[in-house]
Amino acid sequence: MIAPLATHLIDTYGLRVLGGCRVETVVMDEETGQAVGLKYLEFSGKTKKPKTVELADCDAVVLALGAKGMRGVVGGSPALAKMAPELTKAASLGGIDVVTTRIWLDR
Repeated sequence: MIAPLATHLIDTYGLRVLGGCRVETVVMDEETGQAVGLKYLEFSGKTKKPKTVELADCDAVVLALGAKGMRGVVGGSPALAKMAPELTKAASLGGIDVVTTRIWLDR
């Protein structure tokens, strides 16, 4: 179900799927409250030594995280924690492994 949707979004809209990466920071626009970039670790190459990558000018950011990953992202993103206190609350719940959301795509 997800693979055909991802393929369509990649082919039609230039979606970038970054598997095997660990997000460190979600960069926020403090005026609009929108996510506009990411700083993440990319694990690639034979040594598997992570490389820090900055991705700017994002239209949207969608993360697939467990509770531990969410704590790390929220902890490394003070602006995100400030603008989305519900994520801070969810990240502090130790027993939560899955948080669901509905996403409306208007374009």
